[in-house]
Amino acid sequence: MSVRIDVRVDQNLKKRIECIANETNKSFPDCVRELLEIGVYVKEKQLNPEEDNKENWEEFYQNA
Repeated sequence: MSVRIDVRVDQNLKKRIECIANETNKSFPDCVRELLEIGVYVKEKQLNPEEDNKENWEEFYQNA
């Protein structure tokens, strides 16, 4: 089941997300969901113990 999250962002960030959505042929809400999922994934990787971080950052930069 989906939940709703209301977030306020500045106009610049909204325009940047809209550009990404247009470039990837996704709707704005779908693009926001994908960006949140990617951001949470990256943040979880950053929070892993230090010995795992080097490998995680290398993976992140390869995918970026």
